[in-house]
Amino acid sequence: MGENLTTLLARVNHTCPAATPCALAHCPNTHANYNTIKTERDQLKTEQQTHEQAKQQAIQAKETEIINKIITDLQLSTEREREREREHILEAVIAEIKLKITPPTDNSKEKELAEKQSKITELEAQITNLQTPQSLKDLPISDKVKAEVIKISQELGLTSE
Repeated sequence: MGENLTTLLARVNHTCPAATPCALAHCPNTHANYNTIKTERDQLKTEQQTHEQAKQQAIQAKETEIINKIITDLQLSTEREREREREHILEAVIAEIKLKITPPTDNSKEKELAEKQSKITELEAQITNLQTPQSLKDLPISDKVKAEVIKISQELGLTSE
């Protein structure tokens, strides 16, 4: 431990050159095994890529297994799907599920609804006609009031009744 302050400061503030090995005592093996470390790094990258590929293949295999299980358990396979290529099977399953869950259309109910709507419109028109009086005599008021209204209307020339 007999180092002085200048030596310690030189070691702390020192940056080793990247291209050549450092000759200082604090870096005895730092750059000597550069090629070994680089080779190990490249091997690890290769192993990582291999593992990533294996992982992706395992995921695809599991997805295919799940799709096949769904098809088998729900009895979704038909002749049409068996003829399709394996990579299009998911789209085929989705289409078949949509077909199975879509209720059939019943046009007779739509026709019946349209007929009832037409009848409602017709009855509303009849009600409107019945509610509006055709002449002053048809007004729902007493005969005395009717006579007075008719008389005044005739005097003013509003009606011929």
